[in-house]
Amino acid sequence: MALAKPPKSTLDRRAEALIDQAPAVQNNTTETRLDVEDVPVTVRIPKAMLRDIERAVKRRPIKTPRHTWLMEAIYAKWEQEKKSR
Repeated sequence: MALAKPPKSTLDRRAEALIDQAPAVQNNTTETRLDVEDVPVTVRIPKAMLRDIERAVKRRPIKTPRHTWLMEAIYAKWEQEKKSR
């Protein structure tokens, strides 16, 4: 009996679509994408801030994972910092 990978969930497809919309980042002479290699990072967030983030995530018209919300916030800050250099 052949084993097959399970189909990707709707969430996976939406996450990939969001990642595909992210602009490429110039890295010296080669162009790389942000999703080339993911590295797990543990972040400690105050409970009150996490509650506010959860509320912001739930207010979105389209169901969005908290991880996506956090990545968008990090990306926005990263872009802001790059522009101020």
